[in-house]
Amino acid sequence: MLLLSMVPVGAFAPTVALAADDVTASTTAGDDTTLSIKAGAAVPVEGHTNTWYFPYLTVESNTDRLIKSITVQFTSAITTTDAINVDASGKFELFAGNKRGNKSVNCASGATAAEWQQYLRDHMTITLSDATTTKSIRMIANFEPVQSLYDYNSLNGHYYETVKASGASWETAFKAAQSKTYMGMQGYLVTITSQKEHDYVYTMIGENCWTGATCLDAYTGPVKNTYKDFYASKGITIPSSTMPAAAYYFWVCGPEAGKLVSWGLNTPTAAPDPSPDPLNNNSPTIYNNWSPNEPNNSSGEQCMHFYSSVSGLWNDFANGNTSCTAYVIEYGGMEGDSDDPSTSGGGGDANVDIVVKVEIDIDPKGKTITTSADNVRVGEPLKVSENVNGDPEVKLHLFGTDGKETGTEPAPVTRTYYQKQGKDWVALDGVPTKVGTYKVESRAPYRYADDTVAAEDYTPGSAEFKILPKVINVAPNSPAPSPDKPSDPSALPGRFWSKTYDGTTAFDSPTSLDLSDLLVESLGDAHLTFDSAAFSNANAGARELTLHNVRIEGVDAANYNLANLKDNGDGTYDLIIPATILPAPLTISPYYSFATQEGQDPITTWRAGKEGLEEAAQSFEIATDQLAAADKDDPQSLFNGVTPAHSAATAGGLKLDLKSPVRGSYQVSTQLSGDKVSAVDGKFLVGNYLVSVAPTTLVVEPKPSTVVVTPGNDPTPVDPDNPEPIKPGDPVIVKPGDDPVGPEDILKKVEDIIGGKPGDNPGDNPGGNPDDDPKPDTPTIPEIPEGVEPKIEIIKGKQEVDEIDPDDPGTYTVVVTYPNPDPDQPEVRVEITYKVEPEPIKTDPETRYFTVTTRLRGAIASDSSISPTATLGEGSSYSVTWTPGLNRYVSEVTIDGKTVEPTGDAVDFEDLDANHIVVVTVATLPSVGGSATRGWYTVTVNRYGTQGMLECSPSQTVEGGEDVNVWWEPVAGFKVSEIVIDGTTALTPEQIESGSYIFDDIAANHVVDIRYKSLNALLDVTSRDYMVSTKVVNGPGTITGGSTVAPGANYSVAWDTVIQPIPDTEDPSYGVWEVSGVTVNGVPSAGASDTSLTLDNINEHKNVVVSMRPVLYNVNIYGYSVNGGAGTVSNHRTLFKGQSYRDVLGTPNEDSRIVRVVVDGTTVYDAPAYDPSKPQPEAPRRPRSRSRP
Repeated sequence: MLLLSMVPVGAFAPTVALAADDVTASTTAGDDTTLSIKAGAAVPVEGHTNTWYFPYLTVESNTDRLIKSITVQFTSAITTTDAINVDASGKFELFAGNKRGNKSVNCASGATAAEWQQYLRDHMTITLSDATTTKSIRMIANFEPVQSLYDYNSLNGHYYETVKASGASWETAFKAAQSKTYMGMQGYLVTITSQKEHDYVYTMIGENCWTGATCLDAYTGPVKNTYKDFYASKGITIPSSTMPAAAYYFWVCGPEAGKLVSWGLNTPTAAPDPSPDPLNNNSPTIYNNWSPNEPNNSSGEQCMHFYSSVSGLWNDFANGNTSCTAYVIEYGGMEGDSDDPSTSGGGGDANVDIVVKVEIDIDPKGKTITTSADNVRVGEPLKVSENVNGDPEVKLHLFGTDGKETGTEPAPVTRTYYQKQGKDWVALDGVPTKVGTYKVESRAPYRYADDTVAAEDYTPGSAEFKILPKVINVAPNSPAPSPDKPSDPSALPGRFWSKTYDGTTAFDSPTSLDLSDLLVESLGDAHLTFDSAAFSNANAGARELTLHNVRIEGVDAANYNLANLKDNGDGTYDLIIPATILPAPLTISPYYSFATQEGQDPITTWRAGKEGLEEAAQSFEIATDQLAAADKDDPQSLFNGVTPAHSAATAGGLKLDLKSPVRGSYQVSTQLSGDKVSAVDGKFLVGNYLVSVAPTTLVVEPKPSTVVVTPGNDPTPVDPDNPEPIKPGDPVIVKPGDDPVGPEDILKKVEDIIGGKPGDNPGDNPGGNPDDDPKPDTPTIPEIPEGVEPKIEIIKGKQEVDEIDPDDPGTYTVVVTYPNPDPDQPEVRVEITYKVEPEPIKTDPETRYFTVTTRLRGAIASDSSISPTATLGEGSSYSVTWTPGLNRYVSEVTIDGKTVEPTGDAVDFEDLDANHIVVVTVATLPSVGGSATRGWYTVTVNRYGTQGMLECSPSQTVEGGEDVNVWWEPVAGFKVSEIVIDGTTALTPEQIESGSYIFDDIAANHVVDIRYKSLNALLDVTSRDYMVSTKVVNGPGTITGGSTVAPGANYSVAWDTVIQPIPDTEDPSYGVWEVSGVTVNGVPSAGASDTSLTLDNINEHKNVVVSMRPVLYNVNIYGYSVNGGAGTVSNHRTLFKGQSYRDVLGTPNEDSRIVRVVVDGTTVYDAPAYDPSKPQPEAPRRPRSRSRP
């Protein structure tokens, strides 16, 4: 089906995609939602000193989801005049917790990316304190509103949260900080380890705050011995109590926990640093910032804070002092922090689902590189970028000889990577790829040296980042090896989290499995290992598989983490994986059976036409050797509630008729139904088994030939399995003057024969002699079933007569046929021979003249003739000849009451010495007839004679105008005696001798009757013969012609149908046909794929019909109106298989266009959105659909 949709022009709004080559940051959520900020170059604001805005800033998202917050924050130390300037406008509201250097804007209802973009361009500026100092800022977009404010220090990558808590004790602040996490990072009370960090924290926070240092024994005790050996090497002994008057102050939280800050009161001594901080210029002495004469333990003071009023210098307060108005929680640097790049933003809650940030430095001189680097995972490309005041292109400035700038070009940027090893940064030769903490430093020339000035470089930028372990999900199965990449037989087995049902929960798999499909190629020495595994349930279906003590091992194992691990609390982890227990294969073999109990033999054979099969039970046998051990005790219970429905068909497609089976070999299959049965790809899911049906064979044998019983003096036992006629006994003699013998007399004789003792000899006495002892092994003739009227035939010569006429001498054959009382046995035919003796011909011994009397009897036609009666002298000769006439044949010739077999159409008398009587009996030839089929012409070819003694062309069904050649060829010893066309025209002897006849330019149906016989016998046709007619209807083809056959004989019919008479699909006479069915006397008797059948034991007229049908497909064309669009489409069309439908037209009206074309449910054309401002693409006004049915 082809579907075209049309809409009015302009019905859809345009979709516009914008792109900019700006400083960019983006992130992607698990649902493939992408959000990005492109800062663009910072531009000075006219009329405002040291103030910048971002006219090229863009905010982009690939979803309709609304953005609810954007944060702008300094990430470096600021002065009192540095400021981020934003103002509320419309639905954009300022966060109540904003600070001068960290401001968030919320939009509770959400705003589109385009709305945020315009808001930031119009309402955000950055003011710097002077024209020389460089400052770093960050912009963050989020799909959730900002609830808390976090400051970010770009120098160390840490986050800081200021908690307003006026009057809170140091201990309260310490414990509160320890309880907090942010984006997977552990919180702790702030630790200040360098002047740079101090400047940032002080200027960004500006509160009188508690810090994470103390000399309280309760807090120094757990950590003070961390670096004991180091301090001892420096001659420093840590006292048992660190409290005043000793005043040993330690950092007791964060990455610095255990580091001694200083000791002594009033003039403290700064401690050596066990791991010097690069931000503190790697000073061997730990950073100190005590206010003069502090700590002094005035009034029992043991906890550090910094004064906001004296530039953040440190002071000691008592634990319970209420002068601190806040405390600062620091996040970052702790072992075990995740710092996941997908959520590593500032300005927002920790539970947000997606966040994006972009960082730039604002340098009024434009000579500072800002380097940005995001955390990535192993295998991901590094996310490093540079900008200068937001401009993503680091430019090399060009100058002329006069010292004036003449232009710019992209500057060569050199990146150097360092890895953090302990507290040291170690330079790398290349780009890092493994798990670790790294720093990238970006350098570039600002200008090259010339004759007037020296070379000048940009102030380099740097950024820290982490390469985190790649999180791998081992739940998916390993990919199957492809032919061009076969699996290494020595490699570990792949991951296949399934097994075939075996009745247990065990997972019998190697405990070391391959991970190569999940690993980074250069870091591929890692594999999955576990101790054991078990399914959650033993039954087939979707299950959970638990891997116990699962882990990754190998040289590169540290670069990978397993997803979804379950911590057992003992240092081991389990992993629960979705897995499958596949149903086990099970085979059943269907059969029919009359027994309701188990263990009965199935029916494997049946007889054609025999009734009763429809009453058989439909059963099946289970292949118990395929069952799991747990199911072998009671296999039948697996199929409780399951009902089989059998069907059977031959290879050619003939379906089994249970009520009246047709001969053939049938494959029996079954469909299963029931509440617990599901069909799956030709099989059946039954509980834990996927059941396949193994077709079994039911052979329907042909109806056996009739058992012929001919009573006689030496009878032979009846053998139903070898139904050969018993040799004839002595005939029953009828003399002239006896009463005629009719059907009733014959039936009584048969009943007498059946009623006599076994072995009784009927002889001349129909009842036999009851006193004679029966001979051993003599037959017992089956009785005539009650209520059955036997069929009685009386044949004289080849013609059936009504009775045995004592006045008509000759041999009579009486045939009595009736069904056998045993339905499994063939029907019974009793043959009895009668002989009527002729009257003696009296001849006067004195006379010397004799008479030859001739008589013509039977179905005499107008052109039937015989020589006249003649009286001739002694010793004379006389020839009696006859002509049976058109469509007649001689069924019997008798001379003086005795049947003779003349060698031709005459008998000769030589040297007459007695009177003779010649009687020739004429019968009408049987005619099989012809056939016709609408739209075609049929040439029917029928044969009459001894079966198998003549070959000829088959009957043909053809198109008008063709030439049809009919040919014939008798076997040796036989000749064609007559060929009649259409029942009226006999071919001449010369035409018969030619062996063929042609119908030119056929324009009518024709019937060709070919009659043939032995060279030395009469035509082998009798009135008892049955006729087999054949035809092909509703399509072209050939078929074995019709014929007459003797009772009980077999006849084979073959056909050859023309599926595609003409190969050219464009030819008007092209067509494709297929066999739709084959019937015999209206009963389906062969399948659509069969090409022949055999008619067995023929005892009735047979009509074989092979029906054809054209193979046609419909192409339906529909036009649908969308939003008022209109137009026309091509007409529906019906085509033969293989033909094409080209140039399918969809023609829209002038104010409409085609927007969609659908073929059989699949969209093959979808128009772009309408934009009236742009030229529209040419719509497929003539879409081509080449249909190949």
